[in-house]
Order: sequence, then C-alpha cells, then structure tokens
Amino acid sequence: DSFGADREAVAMSFNLLDRYMAKELMRSSAPSITRDDYQLFCMTCLYIAVKVLEPYPRKLSVQTLVDMSKSYYTDEVIEQTELDILAALDWHIHAPTALSYTRLFAELFPLPLSMHMTATMATITEIAVSDSFFVACKPSTIGLAAILHAARLNGVHEVQIQLFQRRVQGLPVLTEEFRSVYQQLEKLYCD
Repeated sequence: DSFGADREAVAMSFNLLDRYMAKELMRSSAPSITRDDYQLFCMTCLYIAVKVLEPYPRKLSVQTLVDMSKSYYTDEVIEQTELDILAALDWHIHAPTALSYTRLFAELFPLPLSMHMTATMATITEIAVSDSFFVACKPSTIGLAAILHAARLNGVHEVQIQLFQRRVQGLPVLTEEFRSVYQQLEKLYCD
C-alpha cells in the first residue's frame, strides 16, 4: 500500500513464493533455507509480481528493495534470485489469484460496485492469502465467496445477490468447497 502498487501483487507474490519454496524443498541437493534466504525470496517474489502487474516505470524498483533491506542484499543478489525463481518456475509466473477472479466476477454483478465494496472484496481476498485453510482451495472459489460475502457486508439486497448467483450459474456456488470457503471467510472477516 505504501508504494501504491496493485493489491493483487500481494496474492501473486505469495503464490510465487509458495510454488518456489515447494520446488526448493523438493530438491534433494538443496541446502537448508535460512531466515535470510526466505526474506530474500519474499522480497524478490514481490518484486516479480509488481513487474508483472505494474506498467513501467514501476512503483517498486530493485534499489527500493536494496534500501528496504538496509543494503543487506545487493541489486545483483536480488536480480540473480529473480532469475533463479523464474527458472525454477519455468517462467510460469502469472497464476490467477482470488482477487483477479473477484474482478472478473464483478463484471457480472447486477449493480455497479461501490468503492467500499470493491475495497472490502480486496481485503477479504488478502485475508485469505494469509490463512493456510485456503492453500488447497481454488482461487475462483475464494473469489466468488469473497464477492458474495462483500455484497452481504455492504448491504446489497438479497434479490440482487440471487440475480448475481443466477448469472454465475455453473460456477462452484453450491459445492461443499464453496460453502466451507464462504464460512471460513465469514469467520475471518466480520465487518
């Protein structure tokens, strides 16, 4: 937020970090990962996400990361780590996030979304990123649950919510996974 970067960068950077760490931990020859390594990986994944999502000039530069680390990491180390992460992930870096799905679903909503509802949806999806419950859940399911929960929290009439649900018919609205995701979001985010 302090850099004004797209909030989706948080979800995308955690997605990159999780997938990279899984690959690193599966390598039998991989050295143990230190706290400093993990911090470097986190910063670099955020940097990659911002590069993918933000137009040039970007709001987060390599020099900004060097400064944030109080020069503990150099720009060369960060750039080499970036290349290592990209190579490990075979350059598959833009996985859809729950927030990107809420933005897609918002186009099907029967009413224009207020800024408050849009912010609520973003906050709900950010909360989901920080809870291990959601790791195995589909981002589309989390995104759909987030928009429905945000609509209810923002006082959208149930008739409009039902109209939206009809528009997204065929999506995982009535599955057990959806119900459990929605319930977990309700527990985590109560207005």
